[in-house]
Amino acid sequence: MAGAAGSAVTSPRARRHRRRVRIPVALAVLAIGSGALGVRLGSDGGAATARGSVAAPATPVLSPRRIAAWLSEPIADAKLRAELDVIVAASPPATCLTVSVGGREVYARNPDMALIPASNQKLVTATAAIEVLGADTRYRTKVVAPGAGAGAGAGAAPVGTIQGDLFLVGGGDPLLETKAYVAHFLRQPQIATPMESLADAIAKAGIRRITGRIVGDGSRYDSRRYPATWAQRFVDERQIGPLSALGVNDAFTAFPAKQSALESQDIPALVPAADPAQHAASVLTELLANRGIQVDGPPAAGTAPAGGRQIAYVDSPPMREVVKEMLDESDDQTAELLVKEMGYRASGQGSTEAGVRVVTRTMERLGLADKGTKAADGSGLGDANRTSCRLVSRILDRAGPRGIIGGSLAVAGKSGTLTDRFQSSKAKGRLRAKTGTLNEVTALSGFVDAVQGAVLTFSYIANGRTVSDEFVKLQEALGDDLVVYPEGPPLRLLEPKAK
Repeated sequence: MAGAAGSAVTSPRARRHRRRVRIPVALAVLAIGSGALGVRLGSDGGAATARGSVAAPATPVLSPRRIAAWLSEPIADAKLRAELDVIVAASPPATCLTVSVGGREVYARNPDMALIPASNQKLVTATAAIEVLGADTRYRTKVVAPGAGAGAGAGAAPVGTIQGDLFLVGGGDPLLETKAYVAHFLRQPQIATPMESLADAIAKAGIRRITGRIVGDGSRYDSRRYPATWAQRFVDERQIGPLSALGVNDAFTAFPAKQSALESQDIPALVPAADPAQHAASVLTELLANRGIQVDGPPAAGTAPAGGRQIAYVDSPPMREVVKEMLDESDDQTAELLVKEMGYRASGQGSTEAGVRVVTRTMERLGLADKGTKAADGSGLGDANRTSCRLVSRILDRAGPRGIIGGSLAVAGKSGTLTDRFQSSKAKGRLRAKTGTLNEVTALSGFVDAVQGAVLTFSYIANGRTVSDEFVKLQEALGDDLVVYPEGPPLRLLEPKAK
């Protein structure tokens, strides 16, 4: 996603001041009550050992360890709120932040403000995809020969020969890739559907020659290659390749040997396919040639005839892993193709518009839609998307920290889009979140496994200021604040003062 560099700012943590915490009246009452109880009981809770004398209790009467949870929790909450107020104050006016623990809302600032979510929109897409498509569903890419009798040894053809064209039929798999393309990504291993496996399956079927062509069929989805609501810069910057139900290597015909090479170039060294289905056919033609299978004609695009015979196929990883790849790597291509697949499954229309309608209805049916929120695409690249921190928090709480979505989020300092972030933070390895960045949008939402055992759900979305290192530091401060919850006041402030 498009970002913007900027200068660093002083961490809000450096501007904080220590605050003394007064012992609440209720604590004094508790202390008096505990003292009265101590007159009647011995150190082990039994009767006094002798008339007029009482053994000293094992825990001093005014020890902070005697503070009830109902007293310490509000103190910890108040401390956290004060810390989070600093983060919100350093953010643009159009910012929301929510934090909850076990469904109990601890903090909420502008929770229902409908904002541009950037890639936090993928949490909406993931929720709908799992609900509509099913967590165990797999995409299938297949190869068919025309005619019921077509196949190895059909008619008068020599054994192992396909007379005429062989059709490569796309099923919408966003992760159909060659090994070379998978290897070019910075982070490894990558979740993918190996195109080589399909070529191997054709060879295993006994095919040795195709007298016609490999014809790519991407007719499952419409021919619109990019969402209509996107700014042209996303196309020019190669944020994704052209969308198709049949696309290999994200429908790029050329790519660098290593993804890091893209960072040093003004124009990415990615070449989008003019026709993704034809490109897929050319990739398969080459893979077959490498396996000694002759294809007489040039690769082409077209529609497979009805009643063809399936020769071979390759299935994608299950949907739960497709969703994980999308969230962990913030894969825009996967997100947009998921939306088209939802449209196709619901209405037979493999379009962004049809898919967005399905996403909207699904969120309404699940009781997750809020006033002012809106889905315009699957990835969050378009600025017509709107969501709120409360909506994102509901999605996360519904999914749970150990569910498919929670388990698919990038881990601070360790994986996905958070690999290089939070490296010096207390939240490293404990914060799992979906990132989101556009030129004037930054977002971070997910879960934090606090040091003392609590699991916190949080959502932070900020609009209206050019994204810079300032926001990275704010989000790291947010992680540091959450990971120590419920950190109450220092015990020395609660202990009785010596006379």
